[in-house]
Amino acid sequence: MEADQTVLCQLLAVDLSDYCYRVCSRCERVLPGDNSKCVFSSASSLCKFCQSNEPKLLYRVLMSVVTDTSVKTVICFDRAATVLFGCSADEFFHFTKLNPKAEKTLEMEADQTVLCQLLAVDLSDYCYRVCSRCERVLPGDNSKCVFSSASSLCKFCQSNEPKLLYRVLMSVVTDTSVKTVICFDRAATVLFGCSADEFFHFTKLNPKAASMVNQVFDGEMLRMTLTRPKNLNAQHMRVTSVVPLRSGFQPAIVTLRQLCCTKSASLGDCSITNNSF
Repeated sequence: MEADQTVLCQLLAVDLSDYCYRVCSRCERVLPGDNSKCVFSSASSLCKFCQSNEPKLLYRVLMSVVTDTSVKTVICFDRAATVLFGCSADEFFHFTKLNPKAEKTLEMEADQTVLCQLLAVDLSDYCYRVCSRCERVLPGDNSKCVFSSASSLCKFCQSNEPKLLYRVLMSVVTDTSVKTVICFDRAATVLFGCSADEFFHFTKLNPKAASMVNQVFDGEMLRMTLTRPKNLNAQHMRVTSVVPLRSGFQPAIVTLRQLCCTKSASLGDCSITNNSF
């Protein structure tokens, strides 16, 4: 590794599980005691070298960044980290004590672009129903992709033409962690290769197709842009864009049609027809 490298990179993730350590404010020697996980004991504030009893915190932050060639994990100490955080480690420490959600907000920064591998897709509840005209969510049972034709009327525009949109939970692994992310219609359509309506009816005609999706997607390498949901109580980052990285990638519906048509050749084809719910 070269003595110095200057790289253009994008910040992927910040690890705040153990982002600071305690030193003497006078001589900046590391103080004894529990410096792990940012837990500090007031009993060990006395510096054995200069006898000062005034400790302070300094940053020591692990960050994941992506360059044009690789994903790297780097460590960012106090001077550089202060540029990013905009305050001392002491200030940030006390701010997060008063605002416990602040760390989570920082970790789930506004946008992250990650290189990841797709581990699993949860199809137990992968779509919801909206008005095809104004795209407002329709009332009724939207759980587990079970829909009642009695609640197709939109109360806002009086349209009686519903449609389905994707809302898919996916597990992905990056270089640092396993994440569960939520993939809505535009991004999910890239992976599935068809609308949620088409996929819904295809799986009704081919009941085994849904169970084959994880086999189809297994190990796919993706570049995802993740964004923090506006609702801070939301559990999962949202996928705003996805780019398959494998040169021979095929959307799920293409592979599933091939598999289902091969296994059910006597049926003639695996065509999809749109029906109302």
